[in-house]
Amino acid sequence: MLFISSHSYHSGAGGREVMHHLRRREHFVGDAVQALGADAAAMFEETANLWRETVEQIKNDPTDEVTPEDDVGHGPPAAALAAAWPPRPAAAPAPAAATPAPAPRDCASARYWRAGAGSSARRALRRRTAGEPASDGRFVTFEPDHGGWNNIRMGMETAALFAWSTGRTLVLPPAQRLYLVSNRGRAHGPFDFYDLELIAKGGGVITMEKYLELRTGRPTVDGCAAGKKCDGLTAQLRRLGATAEWRPRVDFLLLGSRYGAPGAAQAASIARHAKGRRIVDVDADATANATTIHFATDAKRDLRFLTHYYTFMRWATADRGRAARRVARDELRYRAEIQCAAAAVVDFLAARARGRPWAAAHVRRGDFQFKAAKVDAGVVAAALDAQAKPAGAAVVYVATDEGDRAWFGPLAAAGYDLVFLSDVLELGAVKAALDADPNWAGMVEQLVAAAADVFLGTWWSTFTGYITRVRGYRGKRNATFYVLPEYRDAFAKPSPPAGGAAWWREWPTAFELIDDAPG
Repeated sequence: MLFISSHSYHSGAGGREVMHHLRRREHFVGDAVQALGADAAAMFEETANLWRETVEQIKNDPTDEVTPEDDVGHGPPAAALAAAWPPRPAAAPAPAAATPAPAPRDCASARYWRAGAGSSARRALRRRTAGEPASDGRFVTFEPDHGGWNNIRMGMETAALFAWSTGRTLVLPPAQRLYLVSNRGRAHGPFDFYDLELIAKGGGVITMEKYLELRTGRPTVDGCAAGKKCDGLTAQLRRLGATAEWRPRVDFLLLGSRYGAPGAAQAASIARHAKGRRIVDVDADATANATTIHFATDAKRDLRFLTHYYTFMRWATADRGRAARRVARDELRYRAEIQCAAAAVVDFLAARARGRPWAAAHVRRGDFQFKAAKVDAGVVAAALDAQAKPAGAAVVYVATDEGDRAWFGPLAAAGYDLVFLSDVLELGAVKAALDADPNWAGMVEQLVAAAADVFLGTWWSTFTGYITRVRGYRGKRNATFYVLPEYRDAFAKPSPPAGGAAWWREWPTAFELIDDAPG
C-alpha cells in the first residue's frame, strides 16, 4: 500500500511542528506525488493491481498453518487476564506532566529485541566458505520504495538481509525526502530511523559516497543536490549494478546454497512455502558474480519489493534462516530516541492503568484506500468490548489520523479512558524526540501499541502490520486482534505464511522459533 498512517496531533510544546505539518497535509501529499515524476501514474496503477491480487489471496488462504522452517504453531496460550468490569470511573484525559528525558538504559519497557544477539546472528549470515576471501568487494544497492515508511521498511529489510546473506556489503542510500516521513523540508536516509551505530558496528555496510568513489572515482553524481531525490543517481546505480529481475509474486529466492544444499525435509518445506513460484538459487544465479546487485523500484518493469522478506526468501539451512530473522529483530530496530519516547508513554499508561491491563488501538480514518476498514466509532467500541473489556483493560491508547476527538465519543461513553499522543507530548523523552524530529512520531506510536496488553489494529494497514510483528517478538500474538469482525482473530489463530506481494499483514514466520536452542 502507499500510505503510512500519518496521525493527527493536537498542539503542544513538543508537537507544534507535527501539528503544523498535518494542517498542511493535503498540500504535502500533492507535492510528493508531483515529485515522483513520470513513474507516478505507473506506480499508482501497479499498487491498485496489488490490492486486487490481495483480495484474491486473502480469499484463497487455507486455514492450516505452515511453519517458517515448516511449522510455527500459534504458540502457547496467553495467560488469562481477568479484572472486574466496569472499571474505575474514567477521568478526563489530563495531559502528562513534563518529565526529564530518561537515559537509554531506562527504556526497557519498549524493548522487544534481545541485547547482544544481533551481531552474532549477522556474523553467522556473513560467514564465508573456506575458499572465499574475507572481503571481495561485492555490493548491494537499492532504491527506496516510493510509498510510505512501512513500504520503505519492507524493501530495506529485503536489501539488507539479502546483502548480508550473500556476503555482500550493503550500500546505504543517501538522505532524501521520503514520502510522508520527510516533512517540513527535512531529508532522511532510510536507515536514519534505525540504530545506525549498531548497524555500522556489525559490519557489511558502506555509505553511498564511499561506494561511488570506489566504483567511479567520485563520491557524488553530477546534478544531484544533497538531500533531494535525484534521477541521475538512480540511473548511475542501475548502470553500475546488475538489476535484480526477481518478482516476489512469481520468484522465490533460495539463499546460502554455497554452504550445502538443503536436506530433504528442508527442501520439501521450501517447495511448500514457494507455492508454485520459480525457486531461484541465488548462489548459482547469473547475478552471483556481479560486482553489484541492484534492487530497483520501477513500476514500469514490475519491479517493486512491496512484501515481507520472509514471504519470498528462504535459506538453505534452518539455522541461517533463524539467524536472518534474528537480525531483523535485533539489529534492524528503531533508534534509541524513538524507543525511549515509546517507553516513556508505556510507563505512563501502565501507571494510569493502576496495575491493570491496558489496551491500544490503531484507528485509520484519513487517506486509507480500503474503505471497508474505515469503520465508525461504534464498530471500534464493539471491538474493544469484545477483546479489551474481558481482559479488564479500561485505559486505551489510540493511534489515529482522526483529528476530531468528538469522533471517539462512543468509546469514552462506553467507559474507556482514552489517551492520545497529544496527551503525552510533555513527557521528557517524547518531547525530546519530537523536538529533534517530528517525523519519528508514528514510529513512537508503533512501539507504544506493541507493548499494550491487548491490541486492535486496522486490517490492510502496514502501520498496524509492523505493530503486530513487534507484538509477536514480545510474545503477545494471542492478544493481538483487528477491529474488523471478519478478520478479528486472523493474527492470533493459525494461518499460513502467504507468498508473493503479501504486505497487508504479518505472519508468525517472522517471529516464532527464531532463536537457537541453548547449548
